[in-house]
Amino acid sequence: MEHGPAVMYGYVLMPDHVHAFVGLDDRQIDLSGWMKSLKNTLSKALRFDGIAAPHWQKDFFDHVLRSQESYEEKWHYVRENPVTDRFGEAMAGLDLWREDL
Repeated sequence: MEHGPAVMYGYVLMPDHVHAFVGLDDRQIDLSGWMKSLKNTLSKALRFDGIAAPHWQKDFFDHVLRSQESYEEKWHYVRENPVTDRFGEAMAGLDLWREDL
């Protein structure tokens, strides 16, 4: 399957942030450029739905996954984050994550 310079392998939406597992072709786009594009795209959709800005912090946190074990460990943590976070009960039953998009 062909894809562009970025592939999103999974994400988890939280009320105040998002976790995304992304693979980048760094010859075509860097992480900062991709994040800027993602934030702009999502902000347009939020404004369309009547949700006023600001939507995002200016910075972001990244973590490089170096092995399959690290990926599985981090994905488990991120997937369970809504349950263990203070938003757990409010988010119970909501479809907030996808893997292997």
